[in-house]
Amino acid sequence: MSSSALTAPTTALPIRPAAPETHTSITRRSLSVAAPPVGLTRRPRPILPRVRLILVRHGLSEWNASGRVQGQADPPLSPQGRDEARRLAPMVAAEAPEAVVSSDLARARETAELLEAGPVETDPRWRESAMGAWTGRPAEELMADPSGAFARWREGLEPPPGGESFDDMRERAGAAVRDLVARGLRCALVVTHGGPVRAAVAELAGLAPWSLVPVPNACMTVIETTSGRIGAFAVRPPSLARARADA
Repeated sequence: MSSSALTAPTTALPIRPAAPETHTSITRRSLSVAAPPVGLTRRPRPILPRVRLILVRHGLSEWNASGRVQGQADPPLSPQGRDEARRLAPMVAAEAPEAVVSSDLARARETAELLEAGPVETDPRWRESAMGAWTGRPAEELMADPSGAFARWREGLEPPPGGESFDDMRERAGAAVRDLVARGLRCALVVTHGGPVRAAVAELAGLAPWSLVPVPNACMTVIETTSGRIGAFAVRPPSLARARADA
């Protein structure tokens, strides 16, 4: 599927967990909202040579399936996650990436191998955000905490206890993108995690984390490094969306 075949809604998106089967392409304009949370502002985006960057979040892991926060823990893909990666493969292949880079964590690395888009290089800068004391805890328990700390982390306002801030993750993802751009590639595939996908989009499009919804497993985001134009955000193949809807 090419980015030109994707339609773009024009409504702003709130920060909320989104149903996996409903993600569609959205534009840079639609990612913007009227005002940031107190104390949080946008940063200017870098000016880089043109590369079409394909960002893929890994398939469903064993901890995703049980609702546990992963961070940089290293659970494997679940059987469902392997199936998701295989279903996503034709969509990724249509982009014809010239290089494939993956987080070094097992769930991303195996997803990259199942996509069969080329030899897989690993780069730890594409790891998920370090979640500190929240690692391994049920996400529902953290969301129910009356302190609101989990919601503030989602907005990029504060890190988890003993964990990594959004700005720190954004810095390392941005450095990894710049190194890819320096290789003179026209199109590169990065298989990573939800946090770095949002961090890279925030960096390249000049957006703040509060304007980006979480991305589901086994989805594809496409962004041009020169313009910051988002060609697709959190797109899943129709066969996978139907399978999730029927489950």
